[in-house]
Amino acid sequence: AGFVIGRPASWFRAVFRWVRPSETARIAFAACVICGCIALAHVLGVTLCPLKRFLGVPCPTCGSTRAVVRLLQGDVVGAFTIQPLASFVFVVVVPILAGTLLFSGRRRAKRLVGGAVRRAVFWLICVAALLANWAYVAWHGN
Repeated sequence: AGFVIGRPASWFRAVFRWVRPSETARIAFAACVICGCIALAHVLGVTLCPLKRFLGVPCPTCGSTRAVVRLLQGDVVGAFTIQPLASFVFVVVVPILAGTLLFSGRRRAKRLVGGAVRRAVFWLICVAALLANWAYVAWHGN
């Protein structure tokens, strides 16, 4: 049923009850490696975006790493100033999806996301948001 707050093992099982332990370990390890590489590049000041690095043109997601770092530091306005779309996804979409997965179950979350992805309106909104974000990023020189 529920879990006791004082027992982190039961919370962990509640979150990852749909994933096999070996798969969870691989996902966690891959996420740590990717985050570590991105953090190292951020600290060293290396540009990860190939479009910006070779052509000098920012891609639609340029600044996402800096925006997420600012969000983790608590600077929400600064994050939205750098990269509005990534900030919106990190602040709004990820918690909604995580909450749906955690509280509604895997099958219901899959059905909700799958239903949205099959609709043309969903993709139209995604493309419009991506293009608007790209224009914003290019205009502000991020």
